[in-house]
Amino acid sequence: MAGSPRNDFTWNCNTDTESIYSMVQYTDKKELFHTDIMGFTAHAFRIIIDREEVEVGSYSFFDWQLRHAEALMNLGFTVRTTGRQSHIAPTPEELEIALEMIQTSSDAGIHALSWDLFIPEWGVIYGYDDETRMLHCRDVRRDSEIPYEKLGW
Repeated sequence: MAGSPRNDFTWNCNTDTESIYSMVQYTDKKELFHTDIMGFTAHAFRIIIDREEVEVGSYSFFDWQLRHAEALMNLGFTVRTTGRQSHIAPTPEELEIALEMIQTSSDAGIHALSWDLFIPEWGVIYGYDDETRMLHCRDVRRDSEIPYEKLGW
């Protein structure tokens, strides 16, 4: 955002690419620049046009499971995804699968990319606490915690 003193991913309008960039900083590929991530993920070539305004609705309808898998594989990562591309809360079984994937990834030192943590944008889940049943998350608006049970709501 213009005039912002912050220069981390949370102030970029392309939240999925910036979340991926943030995740990559914890891997052996941390030498990649934002422009590298934009190019390798093909997000540098994605154009979304709305006659009235640019807003989240038009952006959130792309096939994220396919596109993020392709983008991360282009960067040399193996990808697992879960969830449905809908506005329906996850079932208890889907939530259990997602939490297991997040914990496995986090335990390996790899952040998880997630949609709609605090607002309908992409962000990262960078840790968890089984005692308090909270996920440590950051998106374009906040760096905070959400209860396990609220993931995907």
